[in-house]
Amino acid sequence: MNKTGSPSHIFWLLLCMVALLLIAVLDMPYGYYQFLRLALSGTLVYSLYSDEALRQKDVLKWSLIGVAILYNPILPVHLTKEIWAMLNLAAAGIAGFAAYTSYRASRF
Repeated sequence: MNKTGSPSHIFWLLLCMVALLLIAVLDMPYGYYQFLRLALSGTLVYSLYSDEALRQKDVLKWSLIGVAILYNPILPVHLTKEIWAMLNLAAAGIAGFAAYTSYRASRF
């Protein structure tokens, strides 16, 4: 954790994932969604591994693990665009809360 008062790199990575998830609600080419799966699942696994504050909150930890499993690129889950749009918004909310948790932990 960064005790200097500046946000940690985990905070910025998670904010980038929030932006990618919000962009995914738009009609994008299939390659974008493949990239999103790889980037999101990798970022979430790395964030859980690196940030102790995220591991300490059980509901957040299991939510992030669930999102990482849902978006994994190895065994993709196939759903309709409408369902994915809702899941993208929900995942953006979870990643946003994880970024906030990481930010708060780096400040105190």
